[in-house]
Amino acid sequence: MARILVAAGDPGGAAALLPVMHALVARGHELRSIAGDPAARMFTEAGFDCLLANGMWSNHIAAAEIAVTSNKPDLILAATSMLAGVEAAFVRTGKRDGIPTVCVLDAWVNYRKRFINPDDMMMLPSTLPDVITVMDDFTVREMVDLGFPPAVLQVVGQPAFDSWVERSSSPMWARMQADARRALSVRDDECLVVFFSQPLDNDYGPPGSPLHRGYDQHTAFTALQHAIAGLNPKPRLVIKPHPREPVGAYEQAGTTGTVIPCLGESISTDSLTAAADLVVSMTSVTLVQAMLVGTPIISLQPNLRVDDANVLGRMGITLPVTDISVLPSAINRGLAEKGLNVQSHLPQTWTDSRSTGRTVAVIEHLVKDY
Repeated sequence: MARILVAAGDPGGAAALLPVMHALVARGHELRSIAGDPAARMFTEAGFDCLLANGMWSNHIAAAEIAVTSNKPDLILAATSMLAGVEAAFVRTGKRDGIPTVCVLDAWVNYRKRFINPDDMMMLPSTLPDVITVMDDFTVREMVDLGFPPAVLQVVGQPAFDSWVERSSSPMWARMQADARRALSVRDDECLVVFFSQPLDNDYGPPGSPLHRGYDQHTAFTALQHAIAGLNPKPRLVIKPHPREPVGAYEQAGTTGTVIPCLGESISTDSLTAAADLVVSMTSVTLVQAMLVGTPIISLQPNLRVDDANVLGRMGITLPVTDISVLPSAINRGLAEKGLNVQSHLPQTWTDSRSTGRTVAVIEHLVKDY
């Protein structure tokens, strides 16, 4: 069996790796992991010993070299963060030392920046793993258009979706839904809107910066709050801050009776999605997860002035709401839709619950070839 060194930076990448890690351990492989926070907390809570990776690019390179030298892995398995971090450092170290490398892509944004550190001028073979597992053929087309070699891209799906799809059709789902609504004090006759935040101000900068999208999480949430305030009856609104946002980022939001203050921080993403009558975010993968289980969604991107970062919009499945004047009607329309069955319109690799198995097969095949 193989000795595998696992690296992750962002929580989304860690979530995609965890089912794969459990499957690899079940098949007898030996894992060692290193991760940035909060991915490290996710690994630890899932029962994996994990070293914490902190600091800048030079720290990540040093940590990768130490970990590779001390563990002598047969393969490096890495997530991919929004920006190149500890995972990219491990990939480069592995490539330099002739160790097979696999990266698991978890989202449809920032493809190139996940593999290019701030000092790089271009994408080179030394910056790319031997294999990048991706979610669907649409992702392959987008990445090839950006210069990724087709030979390194293998379609497997999104491993985090496997248990998600299976759980949504089990009795556990109804219990999660009931428990979350009870914890939020939402009555059966009330509608619940869940806003999944993202640290867009940190990722894309303030207004006026070159990457600014025309909005951030604060302007989007303010637009949502104002739209809900004008509805009758008013749905309840709960906020789920992103793990990379500071604690208490929305502590001032509960000044109206509509907003359920702060409680979203203490309830899991899965439970909130189960409880929601409508999920609202900007470009978060939670929009895809909600759609997979038939929950209506709104991709809220007011005054969007760049390309849509939400894959559902780029695929033409659900276009974003960019004009806040139509937001109230979009909310009402979403709340009127119950139990949507849209899986037939989504890529099979998202819905067939076999992504983890396909990813494990890629890893074991690569180890065998080396």
